[in-house]
Order: sequence, then C-alpha cells, then structure tokens
Amino acid sequence: TPVVRGDALRLPIRDRAVARVFAAHIYGLLTDEERRPFLSEARRIAEELVVVDAGRPPGVPAEHWQRRTLGGDETFRVFRRHFDAEALASEINGRPLFSGRFYVMVSA
Repeated sequence: TPVVRGDALRLPIRDRAVARVFAAHIYGLLTDEERRPFLSEARRIAEELVVVDAGRPPGVPAEHWQRRTLGGDETFRVFRRHFDAEALASEINGRPLFSGRFYVMVSA
C-alpha cells in the first residue's frame, strides 16, 4: 500500500481514488475556514469518510483554544473541538458509529 504525504486541505490524490478516508483526531483541530476544504477534499477522493475524534465529557467546552507545551518552555495554541456523535454526524451529513465519553466515530 502506498503512503502519500500531503496537505489535508489539498490532497495529492485523484478523484475517487480511495474507498475510505479515515481521519483520526484531525477534524476537531480544524477551524471553520479549514473544515469545508477538508470535507470537500475527502468527498472528492473517497466514497466514505470516517472521522474519529474527541468526545465531550461533562464540563468540557464544545470548542476552545488550548495552550500546549512542546519540550521545555516553548508553548503554542491549538484550536480544539469536542463532539457529541449525533451533532458531528449531522455536521458532516453522516451517521454515528460509536458514541463514547472520550471518543466518537462517525461515517459519511
């Protein structure tokens, strides 16, 4: 199986070249402006999109910016969303496959 490295918003893969795009813990890091191109690319290259991402335990906001530390004192901010499986399925026009406290899985 070939491995392809590319930008998730501009994939170097021809139309309908793969059966499934499996996106694990990336969709919840995408901002509004990034989600549309990502979904468009996934739909362009694959028949199915499966998204696995962070669930939403009680007390965790649906979306927020987090501060992360990268070895030593270097810090940076990342956008983070937490999902309810039904809401994520609705967002990507799919159906829930798994709905857990810490992880959800949706197929579209």
